[in-house]
Amino acid sequence: MTLVAERGEDPRAERSRAAPISPTSHLGEVPDAPPNVSTVTRAANVHRATFYNHFESVEQLAVDAIDEQLERLREADYRGRHEGLEPEVVGTRTLENILEFFDAHPGLYRLASAWVAPSGLSGIGEVIRRQVHSFRVEFDDPSSADSAEAAAEETYIAGGMTAVFAAVLSGDLRRDHASIRLLELLPEWMQHPLRA
Repeated sequence: MTLVAERGEDPRAERSRAAPISPTSHLGEVPDAPPNVSTVTRAANVHRATFYNHFESVEQLAVDAIDEQLERLREADYRGRHEGLEPEVVGTRTLENILEFFDAHPGLYRLASAWVAPSGLSGIGEVIRRQVHSFRVEFDDPSSADSAEAAAEETYIAGGMTAVFAAVLSGDLRRDHASIRLLELLPEWMQHPLRA
């Protein structure tokens, strides 16, 4: 199974995959009642087989739900950059929106963090790594996007961003100005993309 279904697949498959994701916004919010497949399938009104056609676990479902939200935020980021907004403004806004989403959905964040991707990153780290890779393809040098060096850098960036997000959400790092500081720590090609 893949982390996220490929876009443009059969519309019926997209709908059956989307059904369990729809009610996930508060997944894992009740500490005494950890979510399970039965809880999710009842809330989504789908059969367990439909769930297992697309996901291996509730944690993987949480990862996919977060990936979809971060994809929407990345698309908004792209629009702002293509409209000519300052890279620092767009980047800071996007990072703040990601933090706000994670802050509003702590159970979903915890579940996704518990899933380990084939890359070895947590589910959150893998989602961020994929978003960083897409950003590179869109705004940096797409010819270098599939190199081993690019993959290593993207994994490094995702690991660092994941750690900063976790520190902010746990209260170990102050929330005010976290997005600005995180943007400053990103490589130059992300701070000031070549093809914005």
